[in-house]
Amino acid sequence: MEKPSVFTLPNVKFSRIALLLAVGLSASVSSLLFYLVFIKKDDLEEQLELSTKGGRKSQQVTTSRQTVIHVNVPKSAIGGVIGRQGSTIKKIQEQTNTKIKFEEKGLDVEEKVAVIRGSPENAQEAENLLYQLINEQPQILTEDVFVPVRVCGRIIGRNGDTIRTMCRISGAKITLDRGGDERDPDNQKRVTIRGTRDQIDIAISLIDEKLAEDEAFRQKISLSSSSAQTLQHRGRPLSIGASSDEANVSSHQELQQELLVPSAADGYTEVFVSAVENPGSFWVQTVGTKSVQLDKMVEEMTEFYTQQCNQELTRVSQVSVGDIVAAPFEHDHCWYRGIIVNIHEDDYNLDESEITIHFVDFGDYCKLKRKELCTLLPIYKVLPFQAIECRLAWLQPKGSVWNDEATNLFEKLSHVAQWKVLMAKQVSSLKKQSEQREVTVYAVELIDTNEPQDINIGLELVQKGYAMVNKNNRS
Repeated sequence: MEKPSVFTLPNVKFSRIALLLAVGLSASVSSLLFYLVFIKKDDLEEQLELSTKGGRKSQQVTTSRQTVIHVNVPKSAIGGVIGRQGSTIKKIQEQTNTKIKFEEKGLDVEEKVAVIRGSPENAQEAENLLYQLINEQPQILTEDVFVPVRVCGRIIGRNGDTIRTMCRISGAKITLDRGGDERDPDNQKRVTIRGTRDQIDIAISLIDEKLAEDEAFRQKISLSSSSAQTLQHRGRPLSIGASSDEANVSSHQELQQELLVPSAADGYTEVFVSAVENPGSFWVQTVGTKSVQLDKMVEEMTEFYTQQCNQELTRVSQVSVGDIVAAPFEHDHCWYRGIIVNIHEDDYNLDESEITIHFVDFGDYCKLKRKELCTLLPIYKVLPFQAIECRLAWLQPKGSVWNDEATNLFEKLSHVAQWKVLMAKQVSSLKKQSEQREVTVYAVELIDTNEPQDINIGLELVQKGYAMVNKNNRS
C-alpha cells in the first residue's frame, strides 16, 4: 500500500534543507581554510623583537610591508655616522635600499635614535653598518690646561679670530673659562679642550706657541724697560715733545705710512675698511702679513701699557701736535699708536688738558686727557702706519657735502670695522700735508665680492641717489 503523499513532502523539504546546510557549512570551512592559508600572518599581528648588537640595544618591528629598526647612536658619534653633508648616511641608504631618519630624544641627550625602514634583510644590513660605524668612531676626550691671564688675549685674538683658527686647525673645541679675577696677570685661567687624542695634542701645541710668544715678548719688554730707565738716569727725559725729545724727532723719520699696492694682476688689493668719516674720506688696512703683525703688536702694547708701573714709567710730560704716542681706545681698552692732532690745554692742570688723537693704524679719532698718554717704545716704531686714507673714485656728494644718510649707507655697504674683506682698486692718488706729515690719499673703486653678485659700492650710492659722478674730475 502506498504511503500518503502528504508525508512525502516534509521528507523532501528536510532533504533540501539538509543539503543546503551541508553546502553552506562546506563553503564556510573552505573560506576559513583559505583565509588561514593565504592571508599573511603579518596582517594579523605585529611583533616587537629586542636584539642586542655590540652591547647596544635596538628595537625591530616587522610588518607586512617593511621592518622598522631603532638604533641608539651616541651623540659623540653622530657626526661620523651622518658624514659630511649627510654623505655617509646617504651611502648606507643607497647600498641597503632603506630609509634612515634620526629622531630627537629631547634636549641635552647623550644619544639620538636612528630609525631604519626597509625589508627585513635590507634593514638588518643597514643596522649592521650603523653599528660598525659607531664602533669605528674615535673616542672623544675632554682635557683642561691652565694659562696665565695675561696670555688669554693672545689666545683669543681680535674678535675671537685666533681661537677660532686654533679650533679649525686642530679640529678640537677650545673654550676659556669666563669670569674670575683678571687683575693679576699671573693668575691662572682654565682652558677646556674637547676632541680626539690627536686633536687635543694639536690644540695644546698651538696654545704652547702662544705661551712661547708671551715669554719672548716679556723678555723684549724687560730689555726695553731697562733701556728706558737708563735714559732717565742719564738725564734724557722720556717726554715726546717734538721740540725737546731727540728720540721722538727720529720717530717721525722712522715711521712711514703703508702703501696701497695691488696684490693681484688685475690691480685689486684685498682690504678691510677700518674707519669711515664719509665716502670721501675713509681708511682701509691691507689684508696679509702686515695685518697679522699689527694684531700681535696691539696685543703686546696692551699687555705692557695696562700695567700701572709701566704707565708711570712712560707717561708723557710734554706734548705737541704731530707727536706719536701710545694711547688707550675708550671703546675696547686696548692700546694703540696715535698721533696728536689737537691740544686744548687746561690752564689749571696740564695733565687734564684735552688731547685729540688720530689712531694711525685704524683711522679713528678720540679725545683723551694728557695724563692718559704714554711715550711709544722703540720696538713699536718698526711697523709702518697701517691705516691708509682713501676716497671713492669718480664720485661727489649729491649735495654740497656728504650727508648722514649717505655715510650710514656707505658704512653698511663697506662693513666698517667688521673685518670683512673687500676689493679695492687704485684709480689715482695725491699727497697732502696732514698732522705735520705728508700722507698719500688714494682714490679707489671698492667692490664687495662676498655676495653671489658683486656690489660696486660707489655705483650703489649713485643708484640710491646719494652720489653722482664727478664729470669735471673723473679720478
